[in-house]
Amino acid sequence: MLDELLKKPQPLRFIFHLLKVLQPEDYEAESWQLEPEEKLASVSHLKQAGNEFFKEKLYEEAAAKYREALGRIDTLLLREKPGEPEWVELDQQNVPLYLNLSQCFLNLGQYYEAAETASEALKRDEHNEKALFRRARARIGVWDLEKSDGSEFKCLNAELNNIIMRIVK
Repeated sequence: MLDELLKKPQPLRFIFHLLKVLQPEDYEAESWQLEPEEKLASVSHLKQAGNEFFKEKLYEEAAAKYREALGRIDTLLLREKPGEPEWVELDQQNVPLYLNLSQCFLNLGQYYEAAETASEALKRDEHNEKALFRRARARIGVWDLEKSDGSEFKCLNAELNNIIMRIVK
């Protein structure tokens, strides 16, 4: 069939059916279409969108936005040399996103995921109290206390003391 078409070429006619017209302000570019600067700027927009969903108690939608932001940071990290100041600065932007994602998972009752994302935040900031607290809550949620090194419970004790002090005042 192809040989016959090559021997006797004929003009082809294509018919396109237009499904939708998008105005530039209505179109959201895919991650792969963005320049690195645009991708970096989009991270804060995604985080803000996730925060808005979180306020509305739409935790799955918020988690999706936080995951998308984390993915964009990961692609930006591939362009940098690990350990260099630019890489470290980018990697630190992951911490609040992992913390927010962990809180979403806690609210959804997905404790294993909450513990994992809190641990990711702790890899970048090992003394982060929010991460310690959220990982402790997640491990308590699944009765997985054997994995604890005790650091979470120090955080829980400090948080408990804060709560007691607020009640006393």
